[in-house]
Amino acid sequence: MKTILIVDDDSDLRSLLKKTIEARGITVLEAGSAALAREILSNNDICLAIVDGLLPDESGVDFIAELRNHNPTVALIFVSAHFRDLKTFTRL
Repeated sequence: MKTILIVDDDSDLRSLLKKTIEARGITVLEAGSAALAREILSNNDICLAIVDGLLPDESGVDFIAELRNHNPTVALIFVSAHFRDLKTFTRL
């Protein structure tokens, strides 16, 4: 079964995404911080991570870089209202 991880400190957004995705028969796990996401990842295999740009404990860009180093096959979606610069785009 496919499992998606949503990493975002906005619980309303996580809830909306979770309901929409689960309606399609996909398992969704949620984390409000990078630390919680790491804990979830240590116990679960995911096929996709949806990651916010600004997490309460670190940058979503940094978290994505770490995730790519540990599991380069995980698909990623970066979601942010704040990162709109070429440097961030290039890094992602």
